[in-house]
Amino acid sequence: MKKLLMMVTLTFLVSACSEEVKSIDYYKEHTTERLKMLEECEKKAEPLMANSNCRNANKAQASIRRSNIRGGNY
Repeated sequence: MKKLLMMVTLTFLVSACSEEVKSIDYYKEHTTERLKMLEECEKKAEPLMANSNCRNANKAQASIRRSNIRGGNY
């Protein structure tokens, strides 16, 4: 019974601590949030691609840069 209670508690703690993962399209459409996330990702000690939001913000930024080079809007 103690193990079950401990597992349930741990599950709630982990789910409460995880941040919402935003899509690449979200970061393309929300410039301020994208730039803020990229800045936060640079400050973190973990590799850039280890965090889903860092990865998606980075992919959105790369897509926008490619589009700007080609003269498109994304």
